[in-house]
Amino acid sequence: MKSLFSTIAMALMLFSSVSQAQYLPRPSQWTELKQVIGVTSIDIKYSRPNVKGREIWGELVKYGEVWRLGANESTIFTTQFDIEINGEKLAKGSYSVYAFPGEKEWKLSFNTYTKGWGGVDYDA
Repeated sequence: MKSLFSTIAMALMLFSSVSQAQYLPRPSQWTELKQVIGVTSIDIKYSRPNVKGREIWGELVKYGEVWRLGANESTIFTTQFDIEINGEKLAKGSYSVYAFPGEKEWKLSFNTYTKGWGGVDYDA
């Protein structure tokens, strides 16, 4: 009985060290930015895409097509109060952020659906 207990304990220790060794960092690092602007707090959670020597704008991300900002998951923008961005009102809450990149100008879209991945989940 004692040897069975020892064997199980050794197996559990081995398994836990093997499972820890398999952790690898994400290719695009996640970060969070918090900023107080006036009376509201803005919180942005996103992953910084790695370029890896690729041509991004106009090639990987086509001009004029919807692009989910960030990498890995959607960028999440949260505000505690109603705010105004470029003259447009944005109600307090959390939003995924999408962009329509252009050669000279970008258009941003704040979407109430925050669980999406990639541009396939974009809903104007």
